[in-house]
Amino acid sequence: GDETVQMEKTGKLQRLVEQAVQQQEETANGNNSLDNNTIGPPPNGDYGCKLGTDPDCITNIINRYPLILFSLSWCPECHRILELLELVGLPDPHVIDLEDHPKRVEPLIRHELFQKAHSKSVPSLFINGESLGGYAKVSQLHRDGQLVPKLQDAGLVQL
Repeated sequence: GDETVQMEKTGKLQRLVEQAVQQQEETANGNNSLDNNTIGPPPNGDYGCKLGTDPDCITNIINRYPLILFSLSWCPECHRILELLELVGLPDPHVIDLEDHPKRVEPLIRHELFQKAHSKSVPSLFINGESLGGYAKVSQLHRDGQLVPKLQDAGLVQL
């Protein structure tokens, strides 16, 4: 959409892609500097449970982290929600990319998402354990002035 074109013109989209690639490489190499925090993903992607095989795993992750975005790297709506989060002051949200997990468990992860969000689709954003939905719902929350207060309540953005 127009937002994507604008971000591309200003170079923000390229920076966002480069940041995502760098974070993915650092995580894959075990060089993630986000050890022992509850904002970003854990080192080596080890959440202490197995997504898609442990039925309580998604619940534990959603409850542990103030913001979780379930996503796919090629998904246009996922890119738009990332752009929106950057626009409101959250340039590096905690993303769980379903492609980072074996193909055989993706349907199981989506089933677990359905149990929590009542939708199997991505993007799927959770803030403080609450499912906010996908891009359409989250962007509507933003237009209604409700997204930033939720991020502030979670300690993710400042006034």
